[in-house]
Amino acid sequence: MNNYKQFKGRKIDFSKPVKVYKNLNNGLFSVVQGGVVVAHVDTITLKAVSFKVSEVGRQRVIATKQKNVHAYVVGEVVTVNEKQPKNIGTHPPSRIMYNPYKFSYFYGEVTEYDLRKGRQANSVEKAKLEKFEVLHISKSGMIKTHIKTGQQGDKAA
Repeated sequence: MNNYKQFKGRKIDFSKPVKVYKNLNNGLFSVVQGGVVVAHVDTITLKAVSFKVSEVGRQRVIATKQKNVHAYVVGEVVTVNEKQPKNIGTHPPSRIMYNPYKFSYFYGEVTEYDLRKGRQANSVEKAKLEKFEVLHISKSGMIKTHIKTGQQGDKAA
């Protein structure tokens, strides 16, 4: 799990939550803890995921047509720079998107359901990822899936 590029000698503390965003300068994903970038990764899998968008930052993007860091995925690290975990759920994996010009929140690619924490979009999809769901983030996109996380008390759904 330590197969990642540290930033300025900093390391990911796997016991604490992280914020992840797409780094437009190096094409990797920046991992933030304690308000500072600690690593750059090709892929990362998170559990206990929530989605954060700064509306002020989003409005700045819309007004200036210049990208800035204003949207994050927040969660606990499951793996870093490993292949996408195998889906164990009854629903197929689904792609998560964010486009500041389209919506003020992260959304499901096909149904465009709202993924804001605590917001239920419809009876099938839930806004907050369920206990056994994880988000795998890679250059090909963000994929929501179900896996066994290996944590005590976790069992296959």
